[in-house]
Amino acid sequence: MYLSEFFEKNKTLYYDNLTFVRTKNDLGQWIRLFLTGVIQTAENSVATLKKITDLKASLEKERILLMGKRSKPAIEFLHQLFKKPVVTIKGVQTITGLSPKAANDLVKAFVKHKILVETTGYQRNRVFVFDEYMSMF
Repeated sequence: MYLSEFFEKNKTLYYDNLTFVRTKNDLGQWIRLFLTGVIQTAENSVATLKKITDLKASLEKERILLMGKRSKPAIEFLHQLFKKPVVTIKGVQTITGLSPKAANDLVKAFVKHKILVETTGYQRNRVFVFDEYMSMF
């Protein structure tokens, strides 16, 4: 949970409530604001988690299974992308244990299926981002 975002969005209300604590000794109002922030942040976190699990299921069902013989390493790689959504070919090799060519082919398949996006424009040392997942944050 990231409460700072709630307080940043409600900065005026936050400072007004702190002023009430200081000037009128009204700690209760600030606690209500804080708890409102906890509730809203928790609700947002649950909604984001739901989106993530839906995305994972959708990718596995609609894109990974279309990769044929690459499906098994692709599933394993996809699961790792949720932990580390920015990768290089060398990183894919480390994650999957595949050869450089096989790792490159797997990444090409992920780009083709719009799971990864290449961000550098380079021929070497390319960086790929799991953009659909990253955009949820």
